[in-house]
Amino acid sequence: RCAPEREPFRLGNRQSQTASQLRQFAQRDAQLGESRDLWHRGIGHVRICDLTQSYTPTSGGVRTYLLEKQAYVNSSAEHDHLLVVPGADDNVQRSGRLTIVSVASPSIPGCAPYRFMLRMDKVRRALAEFAPDVIEVGTPYLLPWSAFRHRRRAGAVVTGFYHTDFP
Repeated sequence: RCAPEREPFRLGNRQSQTASQLRQFAQRDAQLGESRDLWHRGIGHVRICDLTQSYTPTSGGVRTYLLEKQAYVNSSAEHDHLLVVPGADDNVQRSGRLTIVSVASPSIPGCAPYRFMLRMDKVRRALAEFAPDVIEVGTPYLLPWSAFRHRRRAGAVVTGFYHTDFP
């Protein structure tokens, strides 16, 4: 059973939660002696990454949420956004500060058009090239491990959630 459409992404309380996480990140960086400027004109320039299995190019609540998030970043913030999702083939789409990386992935039996990302080398490469400050993982299984590995190597903040109707 695939997830039904949901309401589009709204900032609401999420903005203050993200700001709080970024403040904690900046404090940790200051303690480590790193020179990240997260406070230039408010929060400042941050590289944000979303990793999810639950994305199709044509429909779904997760897709709606992520595209609304990208629209907000593109129109209202100074940040860069990377979205890593499963796709029919390997593909990179760039538009200004927005990047979508599709990783060729097999279809999930009985739940087309959803796909299951297995090629973590491609995910790790995208993380290494984009070098996000914050990674939001919206799925269990394999993707969190790539985020945790990037956190160990680059010091990114990793958050996660699971809002998919898939076991």
